[in-house]
Amino acid sequence: LDKESNSLAAMAPIAVSKPNAFWVQKWLKDHGIDSLLADAVNKAVEGRSKDPAASLSFFFQQRSKRNGEIKKMTARTIFDPNMQPILEITTRCAFNGGDRLASTTSGPIV
Repeated sequence: LDKESNSLAAMAPIAVSKPNAFWVQKWLKDHGIDSLLADAVNKAVEGRSKDPAASLSFFFQQRSKRNGEIKKMTARTIFDPNMQPILEITTRCAFNGGDRLASTTSGPIV
């Protein structure tokens, strides 16, 4: 961001070279983009979605390789109702474009 105007519009354009057609075709093939897009469109049409963008978004989020990716994990010692130390573990994972938080305890700690 430009420090003075604090906006992206104030930045100078970045020159990006256009990828060559061979590279694009290889990338599309390597990632199965053709069949992925066809499956996504077929699902949206099949469901007769009133919001195709949301249907497509949900389709791709479900297939994201980031689903289940652990973003953060913490552990700390807390006390149970009997004032015995136990271990609390909290995990934050990526899930369908958002985060899921799970926590569990184990103890007593000896």
